[in-house]
Amino acid sequence: MQVLIRRHKLHPSSTDPQQKLFSMSKYLSFFLLLVVAAATDAFATEKPKWWSPDYKSKTHWGFFCEASSTNETEALALARANCAVKMCQLFGVEIDSQNSVKETLKDVNVESTVVERCPKVRVVGRSEKRKSVNCDEEDSCLAFVEQLYPIEEYEKEHKRLNSPKIVKEFERTIVIRENDQVFKDPKECKIELQKFSMIRGERVSEATLRIAALEEAQKKCISLDYRDVPLQNELHSYISKSVQTRDISAATMIAKVMMNEASIEKKLLALLSFEKDRLAAEPKIQPLKNWIAKNFDYLTFRYSYIPESQEYALSNGVKSKTNPYLDELANCQKQRELLLKWPKGLASDLPVCVAKLNAKDGNDCYNFSILMLRASYVSCVCRAGKAENVQACSQVLSQFLDDSCPSEVNDSCMKGFIQYSTERLKLNKI
Repeated sequence: MQVLIRRHKLHPSSTDPQQKLFSMSKYLSFFLLLVVAAATDAFATEKPKWWSPDYKSKTHWGFFCEASSTNETEALALARANCAVKMCQLFGVEIDSQNSVKETLKDVNVESTVVERCPKVRVVGRSEKRKSVNCDEEDSCLAFVEQLYPIEEYEKEHKRLNSPKIVKEFERTIVIRENDQVFKDPKECKIELQKFSMIRGERVSEATLRIAALEEAQKKCISLDYRDVPLQNELHSYISKSVQTRDISAATMIAKVMMNEASIEKKLLALLSFEKDRLAAEPKIQPLKNWIAKNFDYLTFRYSYIPESQEYALSNGVKSKTNPYLDELANCQKQRELLLKWPKGLASDLPVCVAKLNAKDGNDCYNFSILMLRASYVSCVCRAGKAENVQACSQVLSQFLDDSCPSEVNDSCMKGFIQYSTERLKLNKI
């Protein structure tokens, strides 16, 4: 048995019993506030880079323990005692942690007592791999230690003690067993997601690398203990880091496809599907650019008027008596066609250029994107339908389009959108 005691002097007592009782209550409350503040400061202190959750490997148990005190020696001793507590818990040993208040005519003391009860356990082979102690100017020290306990020695002692039960709450922090399920070590999952988060760009080569990284992550990120909130937060941070480096359109579409997926496994599946759709869209990009080039004058406003013949020279070689861009605003037909032709997974900008009216003057160029196209189309529908408030109408239709066609616009969801916009919003039919 090992007993560790910490004493805290609170306040001189008064000789008046009533005043003494008031003082004791007041300073005990103050003491509790100090404990909360100390705990908050300790939590906010940055842990060493080598710090990790407790784990079990093929050769040993790994325990990471911390403690705080008013001096370096006592903080380190308490941290080591906390590791001893964990080793006791492996064998089902009860640990006592007690606070007591003692009052004399001179002062009030609080004693924090940790009692380790391992009288029958023989811990052999315990070693300390790393330690770190940080002290601030207010005599507050925080100690961290990593201690190892060989599996071979544990199994010998476990057998000697006739297989006692491990404390279940503690076992869940290392290797969780529920029924016959064993949760895996998340280390390899973290490595694969870190690799994924470092891939940049929207080209085919980057999409190929992302697919390979996500397929590996899928294998490594199954059967983890996702009740571990810090673990979930860390894995989500790698995904978020990747999304933040993408084009705005790509980041927005990725957020949409992952929006309804709660677990890491399902988010990875959604990401993998998105990247595979990007590769599948590659052969469709050039035909799409060719179609946009032929209909460029309907989709963008540019100068193509010929005063001599009072006609508009279109990019496909045809001449028109009316402005094609204004004609499009009346029925939104070309924008609707483009939405239906836009490949699933193509979330990056698509630059298209056509020769100006006088070819010697260069080209008219425009960057098309799925986000721009969706927004432009719903705005066109609201104007063509003569909505009283175009901005409010666009917000409603954009939400409906996102809900009914989250990843791509096809014939089925487009029919639903047209029906909704003509009947529900009572717009003129388009």
